[in-house]
Amino acid sequence: MRIFFKNFRILSAALLVALVTVSCTEDEEPVAPPVASFSFEVDATNPLSVTFTNATLEGETFAWDFGDGAGTSAEENPTYTYSAGGTYSVKLTATNEGGSNEATKEVTVKDAEPQNQIKNGTFDDDSEWTLQQFNVNANADISIASGVLTIGEVNPDAGWGGEAHGGAWQAVTVEAGTYGFDLDITTDAADEFWAEVWVGDTEPVADQDYNAEVGATVVLAVNTWDCGDAQATYSGSLRDNNCGSSDGTITLTAGTYYVAIRAGGITFPAGGVVIDNVSMFAED
Repeated sequence: MRIFFKNFRILSAALLVALVTVSCTEDEEPVAPPVASFSFEVDATNPLSVTFTNATLEGETFAWDFGDGAGTSAEENPTYTYSAGGTYSVKLTATNEGGSNEATKEVTVKDAEPQNQIKNGTFDDDSEWTLQQFNVNANADISIASGVLTIGEVNPDAGWGGEAHGGAWQAVTVEAGTYGFDLDITTDAADEFWAEVWVGDTEPVADQDYNAEVGATVVLAVNTWDCGDAQATYSGSLRDNNCGSSDGTITLTAGTYYVAIRAGGITFPAGGVVIDNVSMFAED
């Protein structure tokens, strides 16, 4: 009898375990695959950089294909920088135990706009620029007002030896490369007049010239004796009217340089030589 009851208890326990196992198996539902979804935002500062925000439901692992043939990621919320502007088909594949699901969106990015290395080249105020006499005569009348740089002369009757020679300069820090320069200039009936843009790696010194003798390089130049009297009434791009030895470009190594705008002569126009829209852009 004891043996019977013992066997009965063992059988009952086994039946109970089997019933519980069957019940649990019947209650388990298959895992649904994820629902892939994402949004993205193009960086306002770097228009080639995109941040992706994953909005997938029930995803466990993720695989991104950024559509340019090079970029992939397994991060949940990656940021990717494209090498060139264009429209790219970005695909997110989300996976869990139940399977996988894909979401695809078209992402458009643009090449970054060229950056003017000259700060305040439109002379909105007098910030970034240092006004300077480039000789000891102190006959240059230099000002920044009404959105322009004006270079004139204090004493129009000083003649050669007392001529005006003034302008403005600023420091720029650049990467290695070739840079092109330009500015708008209005001469308005100047006589015996010149204007130049120089670049050097030493800071200009007050009351001293800034030229090749201090290691600087001229990138734009115009004058009335080599370039013709038409320069005396010119208004427009100095690079378009450049008659110096340079083509308006210079190749620099990475570092800090000084850009000096100079003008001089013995008969300036009544309103002075007017400078605006100074630019220094990396050349392709």
